[in-house]
Amino acid sequence: MKKEELRRKIIEKDFLSKVVIDNGRWEWNKDGSVDIIGKLYLTGSKHIEKIPVKIRKLSGNFFSRDSGITTLENCPDFIAGDFCISYNNFTNTVYFPKKIIGGVYDYGTIYTEEIVKKMCTVIGEIKTT
Repeated sequence: MKKEELRRKIIEKDFLSKVVIDNGRWEWNKDGSVDIIGKLYLTGSKHIEKIPVKIRKLSGNFFSRDSGITTLENCPDFIAGDFCISYNNFTNTVYFPKKIIGGVYDYGTIYTEEIVKKMCTVIGEIKTT
């Protein structure tokens, strides 16, 4: 493994060990993405601007309230729980999960209900402002 790749893996593992909660775990995919079994909790993580590892699936809730992230790049494509992203300063609407089984709760960001519906299949409710 090259030095740069090893450094990236260490950063990714460190990030995951801090934000996967409630005894959750993760599994690496062949493409370098990760599937998370558990919840992802970024709230209060003001030290990151984006998720440093591509997350393919999340079996629980995604919490990122006022976390400092400016993009949803690398966020999960599929979320089996709720997606809570209120009070972040997103700079674009390019990235969003493709399917969310729970609800979307997004207050104080650039994502509107119309944008969410164009980008994602949501089974639960959508609450935005």
